[in-house]
Amino acid sequence: MSQYPCTITECPRISRALCYCCKNNYCIEHLKDHNDIYLSQLYQLTNDINKLSEYFRGQYRQQLDQRRHESHKTIDLYYEKKCQELDNKIIPNEILNQNRQVIEWIKLKISQLIREQNTTQEQIDSLKAAINSVKREIEHISKENFQLNIPSLILDENFIQIENFNLNSTIKSLFLTKNLITNNSIVMTNNSKYFLINQQLNLCLYDKNLNIIKQIR
Repeated sequence: MSQYPCTITECPRISRALCYCCKNNYCIEHLKDHNDIYLSQLYQLTNDINKLSEYFRGQYRQQLDQRRHESHKTIDLYYEKKCQELDNKIIPNEILNQNRQVIEWIKLKISQLIREQNTTQEQIDSLKAAINSVKREIEHISKENFQLNIPSLILDENFIQIENFNLNSTIKSLFLTKNLITNNSIVMTNNSKYFLINQQLNLCLYDKNLNIIKQIR
C-alpha cells in the first residue's frame, strides 16, 4: 500500500496512483479530477480545431456567400417592384375592386359568426356559394386581363470564374519560411517585394518568394 500523501494541498488521503505525465501522486478522488483536466483540454482542442476547420472552409466560400446574398437581395427588390406594378394595374379595375370588397365582407361575416358561436347550415352554405362565385369571377378576370410573361432564370456557368492557385509554390514558401525561422534568423525590415534578414551572422536579402537576392557576410 502506498504511503505517499496526495499531492493536493490539505488533502488528508493517501495517494493511490502516480501520474506518469506530471510525476505526482494522487488519491482516487483527485486522480479523477486530475484526469478531467486533461480531458477538458482535449475537448477545448476539439472545439478549436472544429472552428479552424470551419474558418478554413469559410475563407474560400466567403466571396461566394456574399455574392449569393447580394443576388438574393437584387431578386427580392425586383420582385417587390413587379408586385407594385401588378397592384397598380389591379387597383383601377372596378370589377376586381368589387370582388375585393365582397371578400372583405365574407371575412368579417365569418369572424362575426365565430365570435358569436352561433351559426346555421344555411349561413355556411351561403358563405360557401359566395366564396365560389368570387373565386370563379377572379379566375376569369385573371385569364382575360393579366398574362405574366416570366422566362426561366438562366445562369451562365462561366459567370463566376474560380482561378487555380499554385499549391507547390505555397508549400515551398511555407517550408522556406520554416527553415528561416528555425535558423535563429531575425527579420530586420521588409516591404512588398523584399525581406532583409539577419541569419546566422549574415545579412541576407530575400524576395517575396524567399529566393535569396544578396548576402553580406
